[in-house]
Amino acid sequence: MVAHPSFAVPLFNSFRFGGRILRNRFVMPAMTRRFSTRGVPGSDVGAYYKRRAEGGTGLIITEGGYIDTEGPLSQPDVPVFFGEAALAAWRDIVHAVHDAGAGIAPQIWHAHLKPDPDTGSIPPESVAQLLHTYVAAGAEIARAGFDGVEIQGGGKHTADLFTTTGDGEPLVTAVVRSVRREVGDDFPIILRVSEWRRSDGRTPLAQSDAELSALLRPCADAGVSIFHLDTAAFDVLPYGGAFAGDRPLASRVRELTGRPVIAVGGIAVADPAMTLGNLETLARAVEREKIDMVALGRAHLADPAWVEKFRTGRLAEARPYDESLRGTLH
Repeated sequence: MVAHPSFAVPLFNSFRFGGRILRNRFVMPAMTRRFSTRGVPGSDVGAYYKRRAEGGTGLIITEGGYIDTEGPLSQPDVPVFFGEAALAAWRDIVHAVHDAGAGIAPQIWHAHLKPDPDTGSIPPESVAQLLHTYVAAGAEIARAGFDGVEIQGGGKHTADLFTTTGDGEPLVTAVVRSVRREVGDDFPIILRVSEWRRSDGRTPLAQSDAELSALLRPCADAGVSIFHLDTAAFDVLPYGGAFAGDRPLASRVRELTGRPVIAVGGIAVADPAMTLGNLETLARAVEREKIDMVALGRAHLADPAWVEKFRTGRLAEARPYDESLRGTLH
């Protein structure tokens, strides 16, 4: 029996994600866990994702993982998306998540690049190698049965991906275009974008709608299906403004690019009343086609069944988040 508040109906409407119909608009975003020995996710990692699928989540975006790079990994317990052992493990995870009723897409990282100190651009040979690596990762991910892929373009990766190549094109658009050619028109490509240009939280990605459009419209044209807006708080306007009720960063990106968006940031907090207020605001935004999906990070870490508990009116039973949970795969 459905017992969630009436305002929540739009959040439980289905959503087409490539070839899969998601059962609701709730997303588990990528959260680094570091439990994959030598980059290969074990059965404990698979069970962790399966529990979130069984708990009612519509789309699971896996923790970020490396694509093939030369040399040793800087974080050897972070998963990878290359090599037969890792890909076989991911195929098993994909099947388990699908059997539990959810969609799943991996988040992929690249190795950091060093722009030419004189020109500030990425050398052509480095661009060519990186594009080859992304294309190979996209092909393997599609073959493994994932429903889509998320390219990590936020946080510490922002400065790299939004650096220009030798011909003046932002690297991110070249990456997206190359992956799109490989995976075809119907395979969703999500681009995770941070509100900050650098991970220090001091330099905004853009300081006006015109700047934001100039950065992200080319990404949409290159093949981005969905933008995932990495923000500290979903309801704060960019460029230093106060929340006006209907145009936070995610909504602006949707208007400027014409692409669906995932909102994230401070949605499910410790205070149940505030959480319900946030969810009502987001449900109204979904209803008005201002946003499309809602990502809950810490709520998913804390309670695998958070979405189902909300759906059935048992949100008060959801386990609250605490920092100790980062050290477990419960």
